[in-house]
Amino acid sequence: MDEAKTNLIGNTLGIWQPRVNGVLSEEEARKIAENTVGFFTVLLEWEARDQESQRTEKAVPYYAKSA
Repeated sequence: MDEAKTNLIGNTLGIWQPRVNGVLSEEEARKIAENTVGFFTVLLEWEARDQESQRTEKAVPYYAKSA
């Protein structure tokens, strides 16, 4: 395992281990990190879609909008 992955798993364990009952495995820490990245990826996609929608609304003249 390369150093970046080792650091990510170690940091994830350091953050989450005190918050759970029992002992987290490295695989559980990897899944937590993967899910966290996925969560923030979805948030960024939603934000980008919202910003694009706002740009589109501003670009269309008011009289061209349907009721």
